[in-house]
Amino acid sequence: MTTTIKKLTKAERKQLQLNNHYKALENIAAICGINADGKKLSLKLWKLETEARKLTIANNNGEGNTTKNSLRLDEIKTEVLNLFSNKLTGFELNTDGRGKALKINDDFMRKVYVNTGLSEDWVRNGILSPDIDGTE
Repeated sequence: MTTTIKKLTKAERKQLQLNNHYKALENIAAICGINADGKKLSLKLWKLETEARKLTIANNNGEGNTTKNSLRLDEIKTEVLNLFSNKLTGFELNTDGRGKALKINDDFMRKVYVNTGLSEDWVRNGILSPDIDGTE
């Protein structure tokens, strides 16, 4: 008898990726000493990431009021820290529009947030709001 392994559909892979991300955020929240719902954290972080990236790209392109944009980026940073009771060490707001905005510094990923399951970029910075699209 041959055993076949069912290949996951794109929707199933996406749901698996989402569930893994929710768990990673819950792990990070636990390190920060809080009990949080990963799904709710993910949604809040996704909204803040989307806004931060738009503002960062606008600033990099010299569009709009860069002073006002920078002030809002500072507010976004504070909002992210507040989500983790101001205990999210290593958090940084990436102002390079080519990458994700909400990151955890790679040193802290290796020393503090080891084995949390958080997605990482190519230099191993933690991505608080990764692209989740079901691709392999």
